[in-house]
Parts: sequence; C-alpha cells; structure tokens
Amino acid sequence: TRSHRVLHLAGALGVVVAMMLTATPAAAQATAGTAEIGGTVYDTESKPLPGATVFLQNIDTGYKRSLVSDAQGHWSAPTMPVGNYQLDVSLSGLVPVRVSKLALSVGMTITRDVTLTMGTVTETIVVSGQAETSRNSCSSAHRYCRSLTASDS
Repeated sequence: TRSHRVLHLAGALGVVVAMMLTATPAAAQATAGTAEIGGTVYDTESKPLPGATVFLQNIDTGYKRSLVSDAQGHWSAPTMPVGNYQLDVSLSGLVPVRVSKLALSVGMTITRDVTLTMGTVTETIVVSGQAETSRNSCSSAHRYCRSLTASDS
C-alpha cells in the first residue's frame, strides 16, 4: 500500500541522513591539522614535464610522500601533515631540483612550481671477475650513448 511505501521511504531517508551526520565529523578529522602543496614541473622553455617524480619529506618527523606529475606536469599533495618539508623533483636525463624549508601550516595551500634543466648524465659501471671492465658514457643533451671498454679509456 501507499502508506507502507511512504514509511519505507522515510526509514531509508533516515538511514541516509544518519550516515551523513556520522561521516561528516570523520571527514573533518581526516583533514584537520593538514595542508596542501602542489605545483607544475616545467622545462627551461616553460613546457610542462609529465612523469617527473616529486618526493616530499617532513624534515622533522621523516614522513614521506612520493608523487608523479601528470600529463600537464601538475602534481598535488592534499592532506599533508603540517611541518617543515624538503621537496625533491627529478626526471631521467634532467638535473634534479631540491627545495628545502617549505613550512606547511594548518589549512595552508602552497603552489611551488619547479623548472628542470638539461644536464650531462654519466654513469660508470665496473664489472669484476671474469667479465671485461666496461663503462657507459651518456650525454642526455645529445641523446648519445656508447659503451667503452677498458682499452678505450
């Protein structure tokens, strides 16, 4: 009957309202005492760099969070515990950037854009034992790599 449907609907509505009232304080507690930091990673021509690793570490507590910049170079770290942070941004073939002493206070939102520059990347690998000693020399500026044997050095 119609009265049973109304009662059933009212009961369901009461359950939904009760869930909302109990969820709201929990959501507020989850963000209480936190801040947000984000930004964009660029190259020297102000083009966004997707895929950059963004690493945040609270220098007082050791808390860590690692992120990756999206297709537009954006990154965001919401609900960060307040404190003093160090920011490290890196992408293969580019010179990493470190920003020290970022202070996050309750409710604060910080935007920190970072520019990564081209650099020379060199890696030396030494193999012991039966294998021949070799080393790889790579220059990211020229996207050129070659393998050198001990006799080439």
